[in-house]
Amino acid sequence: LAMYIAALLHDTVEDTSLTVTEISEHFGPSVASLVDGVTKASCATKSRASRSAQDLRKVLASAANDVRVLVIKFADRLHNMRTLEHMSPEKQRRIAEETRAVFVPLADRLGIHIWKADLQELCCKYLQGYACELAQQHNSQGALARQRSLKYIQKYLCTLLVDWITAGSILEIHTQDEPLHTQLRRWA
Repeated sequence: LAMYIAALLHDTVEDTSLTVTEISEHFGPSVASLVDGVTKASCATKSRASRSAQDLRKVLASAANDVRVLVIKFADRLHNMRTLEHMSPEKQRRIAEETRAVFVPLADRLGIHIWKADLQELCCKYLQGYACELAQQHNSQGALARQRSLKYIQKYLCTLLVDWITAGSILEIHTQDEPLHTQLRRWA
């Protein structure tokens, strides 16, 4: 429960007059510790890169004590990336570059591939906009043919693996399209 409360309150220290001490009084020390872990530690006089590095160090140090800090930070970054269209193009690019440089490799190292894939797709949208749109158009044009091919491959695999399926070792076989960011990297 503390993680959910902290996730809702994660920006309150930065965006309001509320302090970590007040959060601790109202919601308990566990919530306050999580909120403090994801709160930026930046000093206004430093460069943007220096502030960003200091904030990341703080999050990682806090995550060493409580891994829920990383969960909240990744949820915040995913939300920020999904709502980036409302920002200026310069800010979109800056945030997408930071995400690609820091959060994508971190998600990969942690083995959280669903977050990695989501973040890569969103970075692709903002860092390779036109190429990403072309790849989406190309994919949508051949979607029906690909679906027929995938169904055929799926049926073929099912006949090959019938023993494993009947034994319960394999319950279902799912197929999915190659992600856009992978297609663009291959085409480059």
